[in-house]
Amino acid sequence: MPSEQIAISEELKSLIELQVIDTAIADLTRRKNRLPEIINEAKQFLTASHADFLNVKTSYDNLLKEKRTKEQAVEDEDAKIEKLKSRTSQIKTNEEYQALIREVDAAKKAKTKQEDALLIVLEKAEDVKKEINDKEQKVKEEEKKFAAEESRIKADFTIVEDELNKLLKSRDEHGSRIGKDLLKRYTQLFESKNNLAVAAVKNGNCLGCHMNIPPQTLTEIKKNSKIIQCFNCSRILYWKD
Repeated sequence: MPSEQIAISEELKSLIELQVIDTAIADLTRRKNRLPEIINEAKQFLTASHADFLNVKTSYDNLLKEKRTKEQAVEDEDAKIEKLKSRTSQIKTNEEYQALIREVDAAKKAKTKQEDALLIVLEKAEDVKKEINDKEQKVKEEEKKFAAEESRIKADFTIVEDELNKLLKSRDEHGSRIGKDLLKRYTQLFESKNNLAVAAVKNGNCLGCHMNIPPQTLTEIKKNSKIIQCFNCSRILYWKD
């Protein structure tokens, strides 16, 4: 009979140790699963910075096209004015002269209008070019940050995997010391009780559900000699001094 009590006590001890190991495994697994998400979030931020830069660059390219169009319009008006002026020697009447003057004036006004429009485009292009430089610098900085973060995360991932492998090996060792049916019961509790299958009893309360343990049951728990489950939450209980 005493040998049976010792075996049960050792089994309880293994369960307590297994609870600690499984809690660490659960924490590390969450951390491991979170690492790719962190990289993805950083990548999305970098992609957004790239997109922002490209949008501004597209605006600048469109302004350059508009600038060339306005410059061509000014040149066309210049050419028109010169062509009109070249007709001066062909004029024979005052009426023809006045008509030519009106055409030249109209062409000059059109040229001035195009020059004003060109000036507005040039000012906009200058402002956008400064913005492009700022956005480009920001992208370069974000790329450096992302590269450093990615490198750190990959190193962290390797460390976490190594720790997990060690814990999983330790879990197998501790699990082998527990009976098959009890291990199955423990696993079900761990999964259904928010990763807490084995709970300590302190000040007469189950630390899993905080319910008060009946005196007779408490006396048995204090022995730490057999498997006792909480009447309320079903967690496996042990006495903690």
